[in-house]
Amino acid sequence: MSEKSEFSVGEQVIIEDTGLFYVAKIIEIKDNEYKIHYNGWSSRFDKWVKKEELNKDTELNRALMKFNNGRGKKEERLGKSLQIDLFAEMSTYSDSLSKCQFPILLREQLVEEWFMVTDENLFLPLPCKVTMRMILQTFLEEVKAESKTAFENASELVQGLVYYMNTDARKAVFYTAENDIIETVSKKSIPILDIFGAEHLLRLLFIVPMLYSTSELSQNETQYVHDVLSLLFDFLLRHSEYFCPFDEYVSSEQVIESLQ
Repeated sequence: MSEKSEFSVGEQVIIEDTGLFYVAKIIEIKDNEYKIHYNGWSSRFDKWVKKEELNKDTELNRALMKFNNGRGKKEERLGKSLQIDLFAEMSTYSDSLSKCQFPILLREQLVEEWFMVTDENLFLPLPCKVTMRMILQTFLEEVKAESKTAFENASELVQGLVYYMNTDARKAVFYTAENDIIETVSKKSIPILDIFGAEHLLRLLFIVPMLYSTSELSQNETQYVHDVLSLLFDFLLRHSEYFCPFDEYVSSEQVIESLQ
């Protein structure tokens, strides 16, 4: 949640409290502090907060709030293929990796796509026009032109990402609603990297801290993972054209038909 423009008395806002997000109303403003009242709560819970703690009550922020607060229903909503509240889990891994913040714009892309799949039953058209293989190759070429050391580190991490996509991705990268699509993909001789694109790469990057949480990485190894992730995030932010517009998403039947 990123909107931090001016707020006014009587305005409804979204605010975080002990890891969860709530809807509240601004009832008083003094200097740079805002007194808020939680909707539906007793006034004894009213409190003063800083402007930085407030978020505009927008449709997107509502989606982020719903996604973050859905821990109790995560098995029902995300299915067994993604049984972790990733937003919460990302902060529990090694200090160095957790410092690699998932950019808000990419998180918003991830959340909006999640709602398209799970709430709207609309899916990314496949094969993607810009595939994961194309994206990773372009990324490595760009890094290579800048630094040999960075290229070597990036190549190693990319190899790990590719290996995971080819072996275990179904456990965490795909949603239950995509099962029929994945079944169709598995029957094709085309490598998975030549079918999926930026959207599934983004899902994979989101769980990288989880994937490395059980590895005994040295400080240097942890740092290079952090550095490469930062480069990848920056690369994706500069290439928003790699992501399919949501108004082009289609039914699962249409996706399967296009894969035949």
